[in-house]
Amino acid sequence: MDIGQLRGAVRTVIIVIMENRSFDHVLGHLSQDGSRPEVDGIGPDLLLPAYLNPAGGQGYRPFQIAQDGWLDQDLPHDLASVAKQLAFEQAAQRYAMNGFAQAYLDQGGSRTVDLPPLGFMPRSCVPVSSWFADNFAICDRWFCSLPSSTHPNKLMALAGKSTVDDTGTLIPDQDTLLDWLDTRGIDWRVYHDGFFSFFALMSRYWPWFAGDRFRRFDTLQGDLANPSATAPQVILVEPAYGDSPGERHPNDNHPPLPIGFGEDFLLRVYQALCSAPAAVSSKTVLIVLSDEHGGFWDHVPPHPTPGYTSVTGTRFNTTGPRVPAFVISPLVSPRRVVHDMVFDHTSILQFLAECFAPGGGGYSHEVDARAAFGFNSVSKVLDLAAPRPLPPPPDIALTVPTLLQLNRPIVTAGQRAFAHAIDGVLASQYRQAILAKLPQLHAWDLS
Repeated sequence: MDIGQLRGAVRTVIIVIMENRSFDHVLGHLSQDGSRPEVDGIGPDLLLPAYLNPAGGQGYRPFQIAQDGWLDQDLPHDLASVAKQLAFEQAAQRYAMNGFAQAYLDQGGSRTVDLPPLGFMPRSCVPVSSWFADNFAICDRWFCSLPSSTHPNKLMALAGKSTVDDTGTLIPDQDTLLDWLDTRGIDWRVYHDGFFSFFALMSRYWPWFAGDRFRRFDTLQGDLANPSATAPQVILVEPAYGDSPGERHPNDNHPPLPIGFGEDFLLRVYQALCSAPAAVSSKTVLIVLSDEHGGFWDHVPPHPTPGYTSVTGTRFNTTGPRVPAFVISPLVSPRRVVHDMVFDHTSILQFLAECFAPGGGGYSHEVDARAAFGFNSVSKVLDLAAPRPLPPPPDIALTVPTLLQLNRPIVTAGQRAFAHAIDGVLASQYRQAILAKLPQLHAWDLS
């Protein structure tokens, strides 16, 4: 559809960015079990002994996970580890995609028959993701924007650029999607399931975080269902982050967390969408993706990019690995697989500009450069001229082993970033407003 048709068809875009899972890890089973052979997932050739990740004098290959559960540790996904995982072969000028086992063992991972980064989920472990794939659209050429970790990839999704090339304690001040929307008068709101938002890692957003534009996730369904309220044009929905110290019920899919908590969260997001009046839901596009692969294996090499140089001088000429990405809307056909077009996180920003930018125009010159290079907008996934009825939420009960979540030692860069932000918020002029809004922070204040 052209821009005029698109703007008539789409009134609200909901964006959910989960954490640290690869396409093959979450959706590779669709082709492996024979139910969706059109999906470029895990084929028989990838399970043969011929496909090996060499490490420590042995060869490791992909395996199906028996049941969802806690991992013994996080998986390596920092800048250096990702380069090792992609395994560029200079002589052949190709990425072998077979360094995942070595990166895991180099981090100190346990040497077992089946190494966690090579595991992939069966349908029974990801029933909500599988249901989304069967009822809406998936893109099996959606890559995380940079071959690195959470912070740079999340910033690419939220800004089309990143001031960092790896996850660190501080996120330098930079504008994001929230600024782009606000300066253009485009209505937006953020709903966060945990007590802290990713945006609060940047002090420029503390005034908004203390205000009504940031709301708890449990109010989303009521807000969407309210017939007298107008849904914002852009809604960002955040899970409860495992890196947030003191978070007792994280569900962002960040290892070592089981994926079942994230599956339940995504089901609740869809239930909230279905509660909206048809006049709202029929004009809504829900985009769900993972920010990066999190150290889990994927067999498709990264895609070339027009290049990006970080503030520290790191040059990125490719994306990172593929990640699971769903486009959930009455404007897409069920069981749609888009595998003849390339997407990355900036595809969302292209789409938002097409839908809402006053007077037309793109999101930014960085995003425009990726579009010119061949990265497509989410609008290319929408294939129905008229909306179809949303299928009712599936009746899925998820059983996940639960561990008591206590205050954990702060050891990772992501955890230090959240801890630093919480300390900063509580020392700021917004302290009382934040404590009134998020009383859980009293416990942190006393720790």
